[in-house]
Amino acid sequence: MKRYFYISILMIFCAVSSNAQTAKSFIKAAEKSMLDKDYYSALEYYQTALDIKPNDVDVQYKVAESARLFNAYKLAESHYKMVAEGKEADKYPDARFWLGQMQIMQGNYSDAKVNIDKYISGGKADARMTDMANKCLGVCSFATAEKVPSQENVNLFKLDETVNSQWNDFAPSVVDGKFMFTSMKFEVASDKRNPSRNYAGILERRNDEIGKRVNIPGAENQWHFANSTVNKKRTKVYFNICTYINSADIRCDLYVSEYNEGGWGKPTMLPEPINAPGFTTTQPSLSYDESSNSERLFFVSDRTGGKGHKDIWYVDIDANDNFGAPVNLNAINTTEDEITPFYHAKSKTLFFASDGYPGLGGYDIFSSKWSGNTFSVPNNFGKPVNSSRNDLYYWINTNEDTAYFASNRDESSFIVKEKNACCNDIFLAKYIIINLNALTFESATKAELLGCTVKLYEMTPTGKVLIAEITNPESNLSMFRLMPEKDYWVFADKKGFEPDSALITTKGIGDSKDITQKLYLKPSKIDLQIFTFDDATKEELHNCKVQLFDITDEIGR
Repeated sequence: MKRYFYISILMIFCAVSSNAQTAKSFIKAAEKSMLDKDYYSALEYYQTALDIKPNDVDVQYKVAESARLFNAYKLAESHYKMVAEGKEADKYPDARFWLGQMQIMQGNYSDAKVNIDKYISGGKADARMTDMANKCLGVCSFATAEKVPSQENVNLFKLDETVNSQWNDFAPSVVDGKFMFTSMKFEVASDKRNPSRNYAGILERRNDEIGKRVNIPGAENQWHFANSTVNKKRTKVYFNICTYINSADIRCDLYVSEYNEGGWGKPTMLPEPINAPGFTTTQPSLSYDESSNSERLFFVSDRTGGKGHKDIWYVDIDANDNFGAPVNLNAINTTEDEITPFYHAKSKTLFFASDGYPGLGGYDIFSSKWSGNTFSVPNNFGKPVNSSRNDLYYWINTNEDTAYFASNRDESSFIVKEKNACCNDIFLAKYIIINLNALTFESATKAELLGCTVKLYEMTPTGKVLIAEITNPESNLSMFRLMPEKDYWVFADKKGFEPDSALITTKGIGDSKDITQKLYLKPSKIDLQIFTFDDATKEELHNCKVQLFDITDEIGR
């Protein structure tokens, strides 16, 4: 009996020793993957090690870290929570902060605020982490404010499998009826990395067909081709060629190709200092200025001389295709990241994504108006285009009724379903454009009445609120943009006339529509001059008695 007892102890000891050795091997493999920024493999290794050593808090924390870096927010949250609320929480003070950030990414702002407040009050955060924590509190305050920005006139749709894949799909645009985008779904046979890495390719789609990869000379090499933008004349296309630094990070340069019916020509790298050796130059976007017959190439770079990690820059291209010097967009950039610029020429608006301004979490989409000298203070789009996740790569058509953007929100495809780790998919934003054309006339003659002041009010439960006011001295037309599902009151007046007004509703309108409202203003005072003459001689006749009668009621009978 005693002999069997000793044998049992020896077997248990060997099993524990073997498990410890196995867990150590998985942890070592995970650490190697983390250094190479292969977060998926690191997460797999750490989870296997945790299965072997379920009570190891250090492994628990590393599972959370690798899950966060793999964008598996829900998985990361659960493991950070176990660490932050466990017996060894003091050894991992940052777990409380990351728990809060993972809750922000899932739109749980109330719990996030509680955890980040606890993290700051704990007094163990350094200056950098305290700054990050305060920014997270700013996100919570912004996202839960009573007047969170919103776009009430938009419906969102995730594009189908003719565009979206389980990998990253992004950089949407429409060029001459062709839908252009970039996907990370491609593999390169010559890449012998294990696990294999995916590469970006530019695709185009006509109608509802499946997106087809654009034939680019050199695409057979281990290169990423991404983010295409075409010049005004449709003779050149600018894009990125990027290479892997490790399993996750890439470095990019800007290239240009001659563009014709036969396809794209051999890529030519743009000269320095547009491309900066050792730094990334990416996400090109062209705009055209008719007044100067010149183009402006916006791009993103992490080069020195900027304000943040990634900044928006631009370079002007004259009519002879000569490049100016790169300029940092100081009015827009922050100490964080500003990326994916797109300039809408008709509205003179720059759209971009940023994590440096108050938002809903991750990257939010912003807009800024060009005044001719500078850009205005950026405005957050708000919901539903922005979410608690990353929202970026906004592109909108000339008519401003159709837009596309990329997002890794919950509706996006999962790279690994069981880990809820999702990538960017491309979404369609269909705007309901309701225009009010208010026309003013003189009531008696029905002649166009110019120079009226037309005011638009929204009718709210607490009363009417002035939305816009237009005085047009050269026309009787005033145009306003209305929002769906609202009641409005339009009011027109002019000196010397009695005002006119009308109630307008957009409730029940589900599609874009123009509404015409005619307003008739009566003169408030009419000067009547009466002259008397002799009927036979046509000479002036003086001292006549003139009587004026109001016969309005007689006419109405």
